[in-house]
Amino acid sequence: MNTRTRSYGIPRKESYGGQTYSYRGNTNGVAVNRSTSMIPRNYSYSYNDVYSRRNNYYSGLRFAPPSYIGYTSPSYGMFSTLFMLSALQNLQAQQNAMFFYNHWNTPSMMAWRNDMNTAAQSDPQAAQRIRDLESRVQQLEREKSGLRDTTYMPNGVDSSVVLSNEALGVKNDDDGSDNADAAAARSGRREREESSGGGGFLWFLLIGGGVGAWWFIRRNKKARESENTGSFS
Repeated sequence: MNTRTRSYGIPRKESYGGQTYSYRGNTNGVAVNRSTSMIPRNYSYSYNDVYSRRNNYYSGLRFAPPSYIGYTSPSYGMFSTLFMLSALQNLQAQQNAMFFYNHWNTPSMMAWRNDMNTAAQSDPQAAQRIRDLESRVQQLEREKSGLRDTTYMPNGVDSSVVLSNEALGVKNDDDGSDNADAAAARSGRREREESSGGGGFLWFLLIGGGVGAWWFIRRNKKARESENTGSFS
């Protein structure tokens, strides 16, 4: 696992909408552009938030993993593989077709297309999906005269669904096996540690206070004894 994968913790398995998706590897290694306008600047993404948003999206779609998902990686540069696969199954939606058309020649999309073409060699379903996609893109090329917007984002789809963890800057645990439950467990562990640390400090105050009180009482007692002794001299 390379440094980039460890940094962003892209898992080989993800679970959304009651479905578990298993990929070929952890990352495709395509570079990302964090300065692009596709990434909102007014939002700080956390892993749990992104997980929740994606889970809601795919639960609503009732999306089932296609047979050829095992030929892919979880992400390709800027884009989440799962979004591309779900969009591929619904090219009738104009926004999905426009997404593929506008990003057709970007490094992210070209890397994904390469793996999909490999899948098509042995998976008939993948082969048919790719043929449908190429036909739809060719149609849009004629309609749009080949003009493309490489910052295009599908209308009504949250950026946390479309974009990859790496593009969003969502960091995960070092071993890349994180999920929402693990993150919650880590949060609970931190709270327990903080609570334990606070309890230790309280005990320190109590013990220290007790020692101080004992010293003060003993000092006063000795002072009184000294005074009493002096009165009989």
